[in-house]
Amino acid sequence: MPSIDKFKASNAESMVKRENAFAAASTLLNLAKGLTTDVQVANMCLTELTRVEKLFREADDLIVRLNSYRITASSPVAAPSSSSVELPIPRVELPCFSGKIEVWPGFIALFDALVHQNTSLAPVQKFHLLSSAAGAAASVISGFEMNSANYPLAYQALHSRYQNPRRLADFNVNQNLESRPASLSSLPQLKRFMTTHQNAIIAIKALPISDLADYLLLSMSLRNLDEASRQLFEGQLSSDDFPTLVQLIEFINRHLRVLESSTLTSARSSAPRRSSRPQSPAA
Repeated sequence: MPSIDKFKASNAESMVKRENAFAAASTLLNLAKGLTTDVQVANMCLTELTRVEKLFREADDLIVRLNSYRITASSPVAAPSSSSVELPIPRVELPCFSGKIEVWPGFIALFDALVHQNTSLAPVQKFHLLSSAAGAAASVISGFEMNSANYPLAYQALHSRYQNPRRLADFNVNQNLESRPASLSSLPQLKRFMTTHQNAIIAIKALPISDLADYLLLSMSLRNLDEASRQLFEGQLSSDDFPTLVQLIEFINRHLRVLESSTLTSARSSAPRRSSRPQSPAA
């Protein structure tokens, strides 16, 4: 009676054969679309069809063998209990996330695809991969004990800390505005210019900014306020959504009215007051 390992290996091999056959069929379709003459179409189609037929025959042979394994088995193979199964942590190559906001989108997209959405991994295994991949940003989740129950909490903590489109947009705008001047006669400077500006522009366009022109005007206007004033403006915003230029103008107008009223009140309080006592005849 064939072992369960041999059965699994044959099943995996049949899946690979099926995928290869599908890829070959797709290649055939793309070739047919790209060719221009009847002779080319005939020759290429014949070659690819022969290869596809061979792949399908191999897949069919594997399916027949799998059916024979199932039929000749004298008794069903008992599935091992979940308590006795030890799932090895797979070898997953993740970039080291050090807390840089510009690296976060690529890191979390890869982590979600390979780890977070992987149903074959236990939560504690996902936690292990999350903590090892976080690098310097591990301080965000260092307070969570590594167990299955805490993985969703740790993941959400890291996600809440770095999933900030507004912060990412500000970073890329600053990359453009603070870039050093480049000379057309300098190859390294032109390469730096193209890399910096192209990457920043692509990243900004990929963000969910409803009015990009308004946001760029807002960013340039904010640069003309001192740090304390910018902090006051950011502190009165209700969420992490992208603020608008109208919000900034209203914020400035409110403080302008406050200063005007304060100045008028100070002028009145500093003016000399008349004495209410009657003056003597000598006076």
